[in-house]
Amino acid sequence: MINHVKSLVWLLFSVSTFLAATLYTLEIGKDQNGSYDVMAIQLHGVGRSVYAHEGKDSVRVTAGNSGDDELLELTSEIYTGNEILHRLPDWIELGVTIEVEGEILNATLLGPLEDELEQSRKRALSVLELREEYTSERVYNSTGKEIRVIFSRK
Repeated sequence: MINHVKSLVWLLFSVSTFLAATLYTLEIGKDQNGSYDVMAIQLHGVGRSVYAHEGKDSVRVTAGNSGDDELLELTSEIYTGNEILHRLPDWIELGVTIEVEGEILNATLLGPLEDELEQSRKRALSVLELREEYTSERVYNSTGKEIRVIFSRK
């Protein structure tokens, strides 16, 4: 009889330890994501990625007078040159055209071995003033997909 009681006590202890460790691990994971965002802001002055604002409502203005039927909406935000430089990989990955002061940063490549991101960074560094503020206009097509981000110095 005593062996059964010992076995039940050990089982209860094991299950409670497992549940405590699982809940603790989940809590650490939640805190880590928040820590990464705060650290990125402190180190680079930018959010972790362009996905950080996903799901948040922004002010949108209809782009009916733009002359292009595919363009549906424009939105506007303010970025520093440093933020633009650090968010460049995410925009390129999404297939968004980035324009700064009239120059397209992710234009077609000159050779087959060139890296689009590196070329875009070189163009960005030649055009951007990293400490200056830029206003942005985001252009969306009729399906709501972001197709172009236009930056101009504030």
